[in-house]
Amino acid sequence: MKMPLSVRYSLVIILGILSCQGYARTMGDLEAVHMAAMQRTLVMQMSRHHLQLGAGLQQAGGQAALEQAVGEYERLLGELAHNATTEALQERVAKVKQRWQKFRPLVKAGFDPTRLEQLLFNADSLLVMNDLLLRDWMARLPYAVGKQMNLAQLQSMLAERMATLYLAQSLQPSPQQESLHLESDWLAEELQHAVAAFDAAMVELGDATQWAVDHNLMTQLHSNWDYARFSLNQFNQDQYVPLVVSATLESMTEQTRQLATAYQIRDRIALSGGLMEAGLAANLPN
Repeated sequence: MKMPLSVRYSLVIILGILSCQGYARTMGDLEAVHMAAMQRTLVMQMSRHHLQLGAGLQQAGGQAALEQAVGEYERLLGELAHNATTEALQERVAKVKQRWQKFRPLVKAGFDPTRLEQLLFNADSLLVMNDLLLRDWMARLPYAVGKQMNLAQLQSMLAERMATLYLAQSLQPSPQQESLHLESDWLAEELQHAVAAFDAAMVELGDATQWAVDHNLMTQLHSNWDYARFSLNQFNQDQYVPLVVSATLESMTEQTRQLATAYQIRDRIALSGGLMEAGLAANLPN
């Protein structure tokens, strides 16, 4: 499957996203970055829910979870559209809306293996559009503000993306339907890139553990990642445990969201002038 713009574009640049502009316009810019990052995760989360329903792994409450993710994405899109005060931001939001209108009916429809490629294609297109919107708002923040929050949010998206790719491989059509298969190595290659990106960000986050509100959170995240990585490495050996892997990666999504919230609070304090020489640990409850 030929991607319009490889999603790897979104997986390797976060460590280098720094603004070239000097001052934040408003506190709302930080919130907009947070919302766009959440949308990035929701794209993959909706895809995972859709595939879990197709695999029969999430019957109880699965459809409700998908609908909730769809509603949350649309709520955030409305907030971003309302707060897009420049022509450039308005144009970017309009492009996101266009991509969303293509993805929404696919992810809400019942699972059909013949549409698997189309679903993944549109998910990646929407993901890239959300990432570009996030960058536009990041450029309005002071140097490095929002970087670690964005990095933790990226981990949430990657956890969902790995679960989606893993499920997609397990749901590939039978050999008798070879014409419906994705290009043979695409899923494996994308999964490897996602694993490598998550590993790199874990190193970066590990260097910043002094900012973590709860060190136990990082310990749990590392433990879950060790197990998930081991299971994902069996990907090319046709040894699939989708229920266990999905549950583990879903836990990692929640843990990295908590970490992102801690960084967001730190950045709010910094923008309000409350973070001078003290670090986050001095401003947040233990």
